[in-house]
Amino acid sequence: MHNPFEWTAAAIGLILLVGGLVVVLTERVPGGVSRVFRSARDAGLFAILFGLGLVLLGSAFAFSSHRWLQTVVTIVGVLLVAASMRYRPFQKST
Repeated sequence: MHNPFEWTAAAIGLILLVGGLVVVLTERVPGGVSRVFRSARDAGLFAILFGLGLVLLGSAFAFSSHRWLQTVVTIVGVLLVAASMRYRPFQKST
């Protein structure tokens, strides 16, 4: 029997992915998000990459094939590092 948290992670990832697509297409973001990212596009792409990572990770655990899990964890790691480096939120220097 599968753990329901596997599909919960995938569902949250799908919500983030769709939300990111909406932001990229409409170029409209909530006020707090617009102050943190350089542009609406950056905020949307950040959400898309993290959402895709969660969808892949949730599905890999749900299907629990060892080789598939190794491959997906590597891909997710690359996606998250890329998102963190390229689309990271502003950091205020003190």
